[in-house]
Amino acid sequence: SNSIINPENDCPQKKQNSFHLQDITMKSSKISERGEKIGHGASNPTPSTGNQTEKGNLDEHTRDRSNSITVNPQFMNRASLLSAEASYNSYRGFLNLGIILLFITNFRMVLENIFKYGFLLSLSYYQGFIGEYWRWPALSISLVLLVFIFMAFVIEKSASRRPINDVFSIRWNILNIASSIFVPSALVWTVKPNPASAMVVMILSVTLTMKLVSYAHVNYQLRFESKTKKVVGYPENLTVSNLCFFMACPTLVYQLEYPRSQKIRKLFLLRRIFEAIFVGGLIIAIVEQYIVPLVHHSVQTIRWEPSEIVYMMERILKLSVPNLYVWLLGFYWFFHIYLNILAEVLTFGDRLFYKDWWNSTTLSYYWRTWNIPVHTWMLTHVYSPARNTFGFSKTTSYLICFLISAAFHELVIAVPFQILKLWTFFGMMAQIPLVMISGNLRGNQLGNILFWASIVLGQPFLVLMMYRAWYEKNYGPIEIPVEPMTMMYL
Repeated sequence: SNSIINPENDCPQKKQNSFHLQDITMKSSKISERGEKIGHGASNPTPSTGNQTEKGNLDEHTRDRSNSITVNPQFMNRASLLSAEASYNSYRGFLNLGIILLFITNFRMVLENIFKYGFLLSLSYYQGFIGEYWRWPALSISLVLLVFIFMAFVIEKSASRRPINDVFSIRWNILNIASSIFVPSALVWTVKPNPASAMVVMILSVTLTMKLVSYAHVNYQLRFESKTKKVVGYPENLTVSNLCFFMACPTLVYQLEYPRSQKIRKLFLLRRIFEAIFVGGLIIAIVEQYIVPLVHHSVQTIRWEPSEIVYMMERILKLSVPNLYVWLLGFYWFFHIYLNILAEVLTFGDRLFYKDWWNSTTLSYYWRTWNIPVHTWMLTHVYSPARNTFGFSKTTSYLICFLISAAFHELVIAVPFQILKLWTFFGMMAQIPLVMISGNLRGNQLGNILFWASIVLGQPFLVLMMYRAWYEKNYGPIEIPVEPMTMMYL
């Protein structure tokens, strides 16, 4: 009877199947209940309840997977941040650290200089400069340059009216241009003004010479073209106002017309004037407080002989920092501030006076970008005529440009200091093989490093050598003690 009432007791297989059917039935009922809940939720005005429940279950499942070491390992193929393979390129923290170290190093240099020399900058020297009439010949020599400007106008005006032929105009222009550089040089050499003011005179003289070359060259071409066709603007351009505008413009290449700005921006002009005063004062302070005593002390305590090359290098390295500051500030003062002031006052539109020379990887790129007015003049009046008119090769034309540039640099440095050692000339000519060598490093970071190294170390060496020669010429041979190095670090 038990077997009839409960047949599972007699057949275990049937009992297991019964349990399996019950499990399926229970799961089916749960699925039905879930479906009813979902259906009920569709009619519910807050349908997000079921979705939030599902999302909570999903997040819990994902969280469980993330905590699993085997499912989500902590390692993958990655490169170190400072390696070349890494795509990471933000090093702003190191830049800030470099700025802090630069400030600390320079502040220490300031304190060391003050403890050693005291405050050397004094306005009494510059106040006395006005009353010392023997320092003013430089201004008189500068006024002589007006004569050559007037002669250039007379020559071109006469040539345009045909009272003299082109041969005579070329000869008169050559004589006038040569006089504009040699007469001021002879006056500076004879009168011997202050070297700083004499250097300004020579820079003005070289600038005037380059402008006169451009004025004569362009007008000669216009006059030649006017013989066969009508040239718009010539000879109407031969006026005193036109010539004066060109002489004052921040360019060395003459044209009939220049791009002009619409108006003078007064606020921009005031900012540039304030910068000129501030930067100019900063340059004077660095020169008087750091460079002059350092150079003077170095010349009097070191025998500049091969046996003391280590101490010479120490002096060069110590001078390199203030010298670099003066050179960079001087570049900013002249090419950015001064030339922009001239351009703004004259509404001269083309303000591209320099390019990104600081990124130079070759010396050739540096010479083409750091002084755009001179580069444009060389390209227009030296390189192109040498190639197209005289048929010189590219290398020969390049060499002629360097010869002229080296001669101008020698005049600007040697004449004010009354020293014809030709150091500046040969230093410029030595750039030619360096240009060829550095051409192999074009676009390479190593080329930019070598470029800055030549600037940082080459200039202070030249400054020390020039000052030593000038000191011996004016004050006689320098007597140095047998053991000069005991004085170096005082």
